[in-house]
Amino acid sequence: MVRFLLHYGGFRVSSKETKNKSADALSKIQLGAAFLELVTSLAAFWQASSAVYRESNPRQAVAKESRLRESLSSRTTWVTSLFLLGYVGAEVALGGWIVTFMIRERSGEAFASGMVATGFWMGITVGRVVLGFVTPRIGEKFAITVNASPVPSSSGGAELLSRSTFL
Repeated sequence: MVRFLLHYGGFRVSSKETKNKSADALSKIQLGAAFLELVTSLAAFWQASSAVYRESNPRQAVAKESRLRESLSSRTTWVTSLFLLGYVGAEVALGGWIVTFMIRERSGEAFASGMVATGFWMGITVGRVVLGFVTPRIGEKFAITVNASPVPSSSGGAELLSRSTFL
């Protein structure tokens, strides 16, 4: 089973195919992480079912239509969907464009340009994790005000604001 997963489950690195022991170790770490995720997910959600969910989350008003139709008729659903479409689209487009920009305009090497994109995604990830703990402590309204303010939050923003052609 493990050999099957290593070969056909996306972990195509084995000691027979390559002599690189670090790649073999990495594939075993990935397999172990996937197995750990499977075990913890099964343990966390084993008792969960749609009946249990519906009992713990009853409808606010008795409706004759389905929950899908009810949610699609909500204005909040559509506004949130449009916001997320624009936000995620811009985020992914910028994340992909960074590599092309660094290679073409800055004459960067492929690996170094890829690391810039990795830094971009790591910054987004770490920011979301950290802000998840910070925002409840400082208050949502204050956090939104600070995050949406035009004050530069990076050296790149400070450079843009300091240029006379920008102003």
